[in-house]
Amino acid sequence: MRPIRVVLAGAALLAVALPAAVDAGSLTRESDTRVGIFCEDVTAGNLRLFLYSETSDAFGSFTDLAIWGGGASNEPVLVSGASQITLSSTGGSGTVELVEPDDGDAAGTATLSAAFAPSGPAEPYEFTDREGNSTFRIEGVLQPLSVTGTLTVDPAHGRDTTFALSSCSAFTDTFTITSTDPSTFVSGDQQVNLSCAWQLDDGFVELFAFSDRFGTFSDIYISDRRNDYSGFTEPVLSPTGFVADYEIVESETGEPVDGTASASATLTRADERISVRDGSGNNKFTATGWVLAVDGSVTIDVGGIATTLPMDETTCSATDVHVREIIGKATGPKLKNDSPSGAIALAIGGAVEVRTGGTAPDAEEPCTAEFDGNEEQLPLTNTAWWTFTGTGGEVTIDTAGSDFDTIVGVYVLDGDSFTQVACVDDVFDPETEEGSLQSRVELETTAGQVYYVQAGGFQAAGVLRLSLE
Repeated sequence: MRPIRVVLAGAALLAVALPAAVDAGSLTRESDTRVGIFCEDVTAGNLRLFLYSETSDAFGSFTDLAIWGGGASNEPVLVSGASQITLSSTGGSGTVELVEPDDGDAAGTATLSAAFAPSGPAEPYEFTDREGNSTFRIEGVLQPLSVTGTLTVDPAHGRDTTFALSSCSAFTDTFTITSTDPSTFVSGDQQVNLSCAWQLDDGFVELFAFSDRFGTFSDIYISDRRNDYSGFTEPVLSPTGFVADYEIVESETGEPVDGTASASATLTRADERISVRDGSGNNKFTATGWVLAVDGSVTIDVGGIATTLPMDETTCSATDVHVREIIGKATGPKLKNDSPSGAIALAIGGAVEVRTGGTAPDAEEPCTAEFDGNEEQLPLTNTAWWTFTGTGGEVTIDTAGSDFDTIVGVYVLDGDSFTQVACVDDVFDPETEEGSLQSRVELETTAGQVYYVQAGGFQAAGVLRLSLE
């Protein structure tokens, strides 16, 4: 049978997409039943099969299939396209369209015919996760199932092949997800950071360690200008001390080497306090705590380095901070210009200020920008729309003064569809070496051309100020 932890993970992923039944701030409860079949390394002749198929009451059916040939390649020769497989607690049937993985060309079909039967007692399970003032809980029953039946592959080229599915496993998973949906999400965490660096005659050493509610880790990097080594461990790290023993490997290959590295230090609160406060739109962040003094050493014996290095105020820095994050729900009035059809004309030299929290979360048009030679669609949300008429010269669209991280897209209407002419997230002035999260677009315009401006946030909403110059 499939391990129960795999089924739990699938239930958790479904929970993200389950539709909310009630308003924010109250309790949300949703239920679903999933039936799945899982096959791995099933062989027929010189072919090898992977299959995962699932039918959910809430989301319908999904199938992932791959078939490998008898050669040494790790790439499959056939993969699944569209699927019409439906599963129930007693079995499943249907077809999968096969395609070639390189170009997606049609490559035949695969037909499933399987029967299921209980292979053991039903297993109840439960899982609860709390983050800040939000609680998520799954309660369910997993019924493992045995499988009999076949998957027959009818390729576009080659002979038909039938895979026996008796080594596969199946399950029925019936569960209820209960979660709170607070109108304002509040979370807190205690974090300890430690960072050290040493310059050697023929190289350098760097050490980093971090601890929070999710766990503790530390890594070390050692270079003697001829070879590079790395080490990783889960140390003891607290506001009062640090102890670590590292497993050393070659950085390039990851192969273990004959060498050791260990560190031990006492951490004590210094006189210097830490207080950081930041906010954008409905989000607020604070970090308060103390700088820590470090007193200890790290001992290294690997490659051409055999030394003990001091851990003190000249080589290390450390902090102990309490981090608090408040994420408020986007709120605000409904806007007439929430969509392109309601776009408001704005004259050159004009400026507006609106609250975008009441707009639709999803942008109406994509905003795609180039980063390092690659195009990337930005996560633009909660947008409002304006139009202006081109002057034949340069027009600047500026969101300076907004209280959140903004994105601006500019488009022209081509028939019934939009063509993007600009998309800007953050701005940076190389002369002053200063940047801003409030986007600004400088656009050469065509006289008489009507331009559409979509302005919103980088997954954020708030008070938006927009001006045309």
